[in-house]
Amino acid sequence: MQIRLGNRQDEGEIKHLVAAVLTEFGHQGDTASAELDLRNIDGNYMGRDGIFLVAEEEGRLLGLAGARRRDEETLELRHLVVAPAHRGKGIASRMLAIVAKFAGDLEYKTVAMPADRRLSGAGVLEGKGFILTASGEAQLAVRSARAR
Repeated sequence: MQIRLGNRQDEGEIKHLVAAVLTEFGHQGDTASAELDLRNIDGNYMGRDGIFLVAEEEGRLLGLAGARRRDEETLELRHLVVAPAHRGKGIASRMLAIVAKFAGDLEYKTVAMPADRRLSGAGVLEGKGFILTASGEAQLAVRSARAR
């Protein structure tokens, strides 16, 4: 299994995986807005001081993580998705570690995932070092590259 930067050639598989997971969690009607966000991942993520990762094995997409700048101090985690058959194997943890390092390298102070972006319970993120705020947002404090 490898984790790499996503690109335009991945967009079809990315949309398919996200739609399948949205349906799994009962969010069938949300696929149109998710697809808008996933069109042109270069422009919507890398072009916005962000990162978009895909985890793959033998050419199959296993998971993805997409985060982009919310403000000067915050990198917003917009997507963290792992295919059902590949959950529990550390894929999300590995992608989150890369996102957190990226955030620190770009001097962000926090990686945040708003409550409305989470499909599963907050416990998944809390187990990875995130804290839940009063508003329901999950936040992870990151160390800047200078502090390491």
